[in-house]
Amino acid sequence: MTGHLVGFSATLSHSRAHAAVSARRFGIPPSMIAAATRRRMSGDWRGACTAADVEVQLDLDAVLARHGAEITASLLDDLRALAPDLLRWHLPRASHGSGRLLGGLVVPLARYPDRGGGRCGGSGGALNLVAATPDYALAAGERIVLTTLEPRRDAAGGKGSLQRYSFDDQRMFWDSSRAGGLADLCATRRGAQQITGLQDAGQAIEAWTAAAFTLVASSSAGLNRRLASVPVNLPGLAGRVREALPGVGTAAIRFGSGAIVLQGLDGFEGSPPISAELVPPQVARPLPTVPDAVWMRPVDVDLLRFELLRPDELHPLVAAALAPEGAADPAAPQAATRLTGDWLYRAVPGATSFAATPDGAAEIRVRCGPDLHRIVQRDRRWQAVDHTSVEARETLVTLLGGRMNPCSAAAHYLNTGRHVIEFAEQLLEHGRVVEVIDVLCEHADSAATASDYEFEDGRTLKDALDALNDRTHRLRQILSGELSHGRTDGPYWCCAGMYQKNHRHGSRKGDLARAHR
Repeated sequence: MTGHLVGFSATLSHSRAHAAVSARRFGIPPSMIAAATRRRMSGDWRGACTAADVEVQLDLDAVLARHGAEITASLLDDLRALAPDLLRWHLPRASHGSGRLLGGLVVPLARYPDRGGGRCGGSGGALNLVAATPDYALAAGERIVLTTLEPRRDAAGGKGSLQRYSFDDQRMFWDSSRAGGLADLCATRRGAQQITGLQDAGQAIEAWTAAAFTLVASSSAGLNRRLASVPVNLPGLAGRVREALPGVGTAAIRFGSGAIVLQGLDGFEGSPPISAELVPPQVARPLPTVPDAVWMRPVDVDLLRFELLRPDELHPLVAAALAPEGAADPAAPQAATRLTGDWLYRAVPGATSFAATPDGAAEIRVRCGPDLHRIVQRDRRWQAVDHTSVEARETLVTLLGGRMNPCSAAAHYLNTGRHVIEFAEQLLEHGRVVEVIDVLCEHADSAATASDYEFEDGRTLKDALDALNDRTHRLRQILSGELSHGRTDGPYWCCAGMYQKNHRHGSRKGDLARAHR
């Protein structure tokens, strides 16, 4: 079974790798991908968003009235191309723990320059399609809010963070028709692979030098130590930054508690190499920000390289870009479906693989000394079939302070049902209620109730579901305007909100036609 580091990279810490794998297994399950894909392929972009737990807060009538038919048509084209499950896959996440979505972000997906074609309020400036992760939406089951926003003329802050997390020029992270562009971010050329190898080995200074950057530093030893863990996608970096920030001479890469300032981006052929200087974050604050999607190495590339995930465990659109030889057809919804059991049994002590026997029973192989032994479920009870030990003797050995053999330990763990409860708890942490119910229906005691399942922190499944229902109800109230979320000073405002404020009366003859849904 995959799931353990078989290689090493200084830019991919164990915590970041674990968080990325956990997020992909439990935050974007195959059932969600399959449902969203089916609806997207049928032309139902709203249904696809619903399947991917993306809350649509768009007033297309407001967009039509304020920005005109041309921009509304462009927006609808993008909404039809949107793969909300792919967006969820790539949105910024915590690099530790279970890899939950980062809260409080506004991630621009597309920008539509206003040409003054609207009739309500005149030209409103650039319109932005964005994905937002307000805390109240994440608390309601890791939900994402999709909306259209405009820059507020009276807001001074927020531009830097919007720029940092922007997917505007990196449509492969959300646009199903551009998903193949992820392959362009991979280091496939020989020189690129050499640079990546230096980064893996922690030789950051050599890697930056090989990528044709001049490092500015007072202490090379300290610089190498601080740069080594930053997951910069060095091959082709200068070209990507210039494309994302045309005409900009100096820009900043922001990460954690530091920043890297790049100077000389506006140079021409024969100019001195671009310089890179590690600085405190406050020094880089006034500078244009290089979007994370431009400078950061795609984590899926490393997860594949180090066999932490197989191609069939990736999102089908991601797999088609990074491992086309081992990927299923991403256009087929069934390509996103795979055995839950393969993930359900990974935490079993000593387990190396999972399979189904010809008669449909589950079978797990466990490393027992030099051999692999089978643990099989028969009559709803797990048994070691390749081991001659007597269960009563193993139990007595344990009571006397000894250790069970690996086969007996695995069978005992499975018979307690902890693997099912822990799997359900991990799914719930990402808000995946439907998948929790499916797992319990298939693998748990049919006579048990939600109050019978207790997590390690003392909560029961019923407690967790009730709390999630309460937070979901609060989210619905906030999105409908019944309840304030307490923030009115953001750098962006919602076009739909302004439309509702200025158009409280019924429609009149001569008003613009309703936008096509």
